[in-house]
Parts: sequence; C-alpha cells; structure tokens
Amino acid sequence: MSRDSSRFDLSPLARRDRPQAAAPGGRGSARRPARPGFTLIELLTVIAIIGILSAILIPVVGEVRLAGKRAACASNMRQIGVALHLFAANNKGKLPGITKSASDAQQAWIFQLHGYLGNTDAVRVSPSDPNRELRLAEGGTSYVLNDLIFGSGVPVSPWAPPPPALNEIHRIPNLARTLFAFPASANRGLGAGNDHIHALQWTSWTRVLADITPDLHSRQQGVGERVHGGANYLYGDGSVRSIPARELRATIEAGRNPALVPGA
Repeated sequence: MSRDSSRFDLSPLARRDRPQAAAPGGRGSARRPARPGFTLIELLTVIAIIGILSAILIPVVGEVRLAGKRAACASNMRQIGVALHLFAANNKGKLPGITKSASDAQQAWIFQLHGYLGNTDAVRVSPSDPNRELRLAEGGTSYVLNDLIFGSGVPVSPWAPPPPALNEIHRIPNLARTLFAFPASANRGLGAGNDHIHALQWTSWTRVLADITPDLHSRQQGVGERVHGGANYLYGDGSVRSIPARELRATIEAGRNPALVPGA
C-alpha cells in the first residue's frame, strides 16, 4: 500500500506542484504579458508636438519659396539688362523703344531683344507675377521700362515740349543710379502694349501703384497700402537691386521721384 501511495501521490500539495495540461485550442493557464500601449496623455503630447513643428516649418518653407522666386526674378532682370546693352552695342548705342499704342505691340521692346535673350518666354515673366500665364498668352511682360529713357524724345502731350533724348547709352549721365526696368502692375493691361511706366505722373503712391507692383515679392502682395515686402529693379549699369515697398513709398511721399534720370 505504501508503495502504491508513493507512486500515485494525490495530495493537494503534489497536485499544485504538477504542471497543468494545456487547455484545448493550445491555450495554457499562464497568460501572456499584455503589450504596452499609448496613453491618452502621450497621444495628446505627440499631437501637440506635431502642431508646434508645423507652425514653425510652414512659414519657413514659405519664406524659402519666396526667396527662390525673388532670385529667379532677379536673374530675369539681369538677363534683360545684358540684352539691352548688347542691343545698344549693335545699334550705335541706341536702346530699343517702347510701344505707344496697341497697334505696334509687335514692336514691344521685349521682342526686339529676342535675339539676345534666347528663350524670351522664360525671361519675360516673373515667377512671382500672379498674371504670368495671362501675360504669356497675351504677349505681355512682367517688367516695364522707364519711359523717360526708352520713350525719350517723344512728347508726353501735344502741348508739352519733347523731353531730352536719352535713348542712347552714352547720353545717360549716371547709369548706376538710373532705373531702367520695374515690376509691372497687375492693375493694367497684360498685353505687349503695356510695356512702360509713366514716370512724370509719379506724384503720389496711387500713381506709382498704377504702373508697378512694389510688393511683388511678398506673402501679402496686394494687401492694404502695398508696403509689405519689396521688388527687384534693374539699373542702367545692369545691376539688380531689391527695394522695400515701404522705402519706395517714403521716397515718393518725400517728393522725390526715383524714376527721374539723375543729372539729366
């Protein structure tokens, strides 16, 4: 009897120490440890961090994109400046003329420079111009010339004497201080006939805005008094400079016309 009891020990202690048989379906009595998950606080923290990073990065990306467009626009203007000087060199110093009516739009200065620009369509519109596609379709340009130079010698009215002829390079006293080209206004016609400013009418900020877009390179272009950001300008020596819109307005309101030819 003792031999059988030692062989088949059915005491509660012995039963507790024995390994339990696997339950049907392969699941044993021992539970697997639960996988760790995110708590609500952790999820809210991650969402908050993503929101902060977005608030930081989106304006930065916008500024980088704006700077890229400004640089591409400046490159266009420099190419135009080189083309103007090459044109003058091949025409005894004479610069191309501006259009005086819609009927002579095919003679617009931008197309007179075609042989010096190569791909004219790639240069004649600014990437920051909201009307660039329409200008391309209608033969216009994002850049307008100074009529005191490129339209000089032509009376501004039947009763006014003609201005001094400055449409030859050697007649311009100070090329480095003389503005040749400006960013075109989006409020005027988009065709090739609107290829110049009306400098003698620049007696107020409103008149300036009728001719050019001084806030072309701004995330707030066309907003309010148009003094945000700035624009590129081509000078007679071929250099391109960026002038803040607020600075240009202050110059106009001080009674100084930046489109006038210094020393003329």
